Amino acid sequence: MKVTFSLVIALFLSPALFAQGFQSAHFEISQLSDGVYAAIHKPGGYGICNAGIVNLGRETLVFDCCLSPEAARDLKRAAETLTGNPVKYVVNSHYHNDHVRGNQVFPDARIIATRRTRELMEQLAAAEVEDEKKYVDQQIADFTNNMAREEDSTKMTEHKLWLGYYQSMKSSHADYHVTLPDYLVDDSTSLKGKKRSVQLICKGSGHSESDMIMWLPAEKILFAGDLLFIGFHPWFGEADIPGWLSYLNYMKNLGPATVIPGHGRTGAVADLDEMSGYLISIEAILAEMVRNKIPANLIGAIHVPEKYNALYFRNFFTPGLTLQYQKKIRK
Repeated sequence: MKVTFSLVIALFLSPALFAQGFQSAHFEISQLSDGVYAAIHKPGGYGICNAGIVNLGRETLVFDCCLSPEAARDLKRAAETLTGNPVKYVVNSHYHNDHVRGNQVFPDARIIATRRTRELMEQLAAAEVEDEKKYVDQQIADFTNNMAREEDSTKMTEHKLWLGYYQSMKSSHADYHVTLPDYLVDDSTSLKGKKRSVQLICKGSGHSESDMIMWLPAEKILFAGDLLFIGFHPWFGEADIPGWLSYLNYMKNLGPATVIPGHGRTGAVADLDEMSGYLISIEAILAEMVRNKIPANLIGAIHVPEKYNALYFRNFFTPGLTLQYQKKIRK
């Protein structure tokens, strides 16, 4: 695309044009409403999770902030250019690395999370980095080799997603320092701006020990974090599956017109139902495993339900099932 002076002026005057013209290797900007945007992760990029940008009026809110600080810097640039306002708030939907490591890029913002999310970050984040350093180079080498040999386009995208994940992880190690939330929410809160209000809601455990969603009631836009995956197997190894299903029902009852998942394309209410169906199928598999007293060494032989064969992140399935099974047989 040829960039002219008039185009540059138009991009600065029109957020919609900027959203269309903004280029990042890590995500694509999608305008959801006037002043509301989603940053949808690109395969191979260093964002890993999806993010949200909301113009509150005089200040900007970012929902989730990428794994790599490099991607978070792109996110900050996009947010402040699109809204014309500084980022005042960054929301961490939960403690997983791809949703929180960009915190350090926003030194002037309040970092919002639940009390439990902060505790988990404080307890685990530094040790996770040290553990990652032991295996990240081998994972990068493995997925690089997989891509060199792969001929199937779907499998190639899968390899690209995982290679991007491990490359972004390694990239984050270069200058990462744990930046903890400083605005703690126990259940829910509202942020009111000149232009709009948003609701931050926590109903307890689901995908993780503590998950937070963001609801824009006027626009009926929901940012679901990792309580929703679209086109991907979810990570459910540490999940409270009944709590997760309750969350999904709550979100459906909000009546959203647009739903942004933690991973995958922009969605709608039907995708919440699909996520519920996936988790119900996992519960059914686990119940049968418990009934049949499946030994741990045979869990790898349990197949992904045919309906979910085409989802990305397939290698979440067996370790997730293993961890959930261990929890059930310990009870």
